Amino acid sequence: MAVYEYNGKVYDLPNGLSNDEALTKIRTSLGEDLSTPIPGSQTEELAQANTRTLKKAGSFVEDVIRGAADTMTFGTANKMAAKVDEMQGKGTYEEALAAQQQRDAEAGSGRLVGQIGGAFANPLARPIAAVSTRVAPTLRVTPEVVNPTIQGALYGAGSADQNQGTAAAFGAATGLATGAVFNIGGKVAESVFRTRAAKDLPTPQAVRDKAGAIYDQANSLGVTLQPTAITGGLADLRAALAKEGVTPTSAAADDKEAMALIGKLETMATNQPVTWQVAEKMRSVAAGVARDKNSSDTLKRLAGQVVEKIDDTVANLKPTDFVKGAADAGQAMKLTTEARQAWKQSRKADIFENILTKAETTAGQPGRSEAREIQTKLTSLINSKEFNLFSKPEQEMIKAAQKSSTTDKIASMLSNLQIGKSMFIGGGATATTAFVGSPMLAAGLQAAAYGAGGARNIAKRSEVTNLSKEIASGTRYSPKINTDLMNYIAGAGGLMTAPGGLR
Repeated sequence: MAVYEYNGKVYDLPNGLSNDEALTKIRTSLGEDLSTPIPGSQTEELAQANTRTLKKAGSFVEDVIRGAADTMTFGTANKMAAKVDEMQGKGTYEEALAAQQQRDAEAGSGRLVGQIGGAFANPLARPIAAVSTRVAPTLRVTPEVVNPTIQGALYGAGSADQNQGTAAAFGAATGLATGAVFNIGGKVAESVFRTRAAKDLPTPQAVRDKAGAIYDQANSLGVTLQPTAITGGLADLRAALAKEGVTPTSAAADDKEAMALIGKLETMATNQPVTWQVAEKMRSVAAGVARDKNSSDTLKRLAGQVVEKIDDTVANLKPTDFVKGAADAGQAMKLTTEARQAWKQSRKADIFENILTKAETTAGQPGRSEAREIQTKLTSLINSKEFNLFSKPEQEMIKAAQKSSTTDKIASMLSNLQIGKSMFIGGGATATTAFVGSPMLAAGLQAAAYGAGGARNIAKRSEVTNLSKEIASGTRYSPKINTDLMNYIAGAGGLMTAPGGLR
């Protein structure tokens, strides 16, 4: 027989048993539950560790559920739970709410996980996103600014124990800031995508070179324009200007110069075959007057009308308006059609190059920036006859570039605070005063002012440069960022960054 000790008592058992077998035999004789750990043994320690792990996992799951409920109900989950506890007789509403909030304060990372999931799974997320898309154009902002502002306000009010109005205002403010960040980030990303897509497109000069090659081919076969096609258009312009009092006998010097310009072009059209190169030269002569810095604004306007008339004439050529030369009728018409299209595309490129050049030369004046000048000139283009040169899809692209976004407005406001540039509207004066009162704060303000202004100028110039290449090459850019998804994500971000939220 062998002797074994268990819980302070000695037991005699047969020889040859292992310790585990002996222990099992003793516990069985005492009627103990063999699944219950023995106090102080390794088995008990393992069981306790397993229990702690299960409790921790259960707590994490509970934190996830509570976090999801928090954002899915715009911060009112604790209030609803406290009301249920009160109805079940588990203390007053205030005591139950304090207990719920204490439980949140003790929560781990599972709460954040749940809040993120709940923000996206919120049953009102899609309806609010749809509403923001509808009202954004009326408010002249983007949907990804409206959506987070609404959700931030709702969460701020819902999670507040008192002063819900103030909490809603703070929530709306943080949501607005979050939306602005998404707006800026989206524009920067889209600008990068668009620039990469436009990298391989032909430049405006390449488009003009292609047009020149077509002109040369037409000229080699003797395909030219009827002089009357050009002179007839100029005669129509003379008649239109005469109704405005602009005649060769006008007292105004600008009127006389404009009439002299038309006369010079008429002479060019009648004294030689009107090849496409001659038509191009005629347009260049008129465009040179329109761009000359020494020309008065009135003369520039009149010369611009001459340029528009030439473009309009070429864009509307009929088969009877050209001479086929040595080419057969089909070949002549084909070349004329190609030449006319090449003319239009190169003219479109020319328009954008003029916008960028003029904006750059006027941007240094007080209170003006390159981005603002580009936007102003795009507006003028939209309101001019030249706009008809563009197809409907191209017109929509130009209108999109002309629109001022929330980001543009914020950047414009900041750029007005540049010292020495906007004194006449008080922005620079405000910045100067800030330097006197708080040099450190003012230095940061100046960094933001010049940074925002510079970034806006670069972004707007990049946008129009890309637009010029796209339109000149006949390629329409397809946005790479899903605006609906951006709007949806921004809404969730606005909800989660509202005061009283993540804790």
